[in-house]
Amino acid sequence: ADASAPVEPPRQLVCVALGSLALGWDGPLPRGAVDFAAEVRSQGDAFFGADADAAAPLLRADGRALTGDDLDRSVVLPAGAGQAPTVLLEPGADLLRALAAALAVWQQDGTLVLVEEGVPVTERLLAGERVTGRLGTA
Repeated sequence: ADASAPVEPPRQLVCVALGSLALGWDGPLPRGAVDFAAEVRSQGDAFFGADADAAAPLLRADGRALTGDDLDRSVVLPAGAGQAPTVLLEPGADLLRALAAALAVWQQDGTLVLVEEGVPVTERLLAGERVTGRLGTA
């Protein structure tokens, strides 16, 4: 295909640079094409969707329909974690525990730190990530 040929509506050509940290398309863009990396960087990290119904099922696990409230009740953040906590979820937690932990921490504008099983949780790691609390696997 001719890279200089314009893109005719209603089609849209989105050019994606293959480098994981590329800041933009490397080379000339056809008239009407969109540089994906440049477009994404111009957008803020915000989602303005409708508020979810807390009573509606959020996910299904083990044959049960779980709501956001169910997940909220399944995790208690560590005492002293504070507002906007940075919480480490201990390695070995299952998916449901990880989702519940993420929901609990993110509702406090916090950060959830995940560590793969087999990676030692050292004082250096905890200090480097500025961990303010830890959650167990259950």
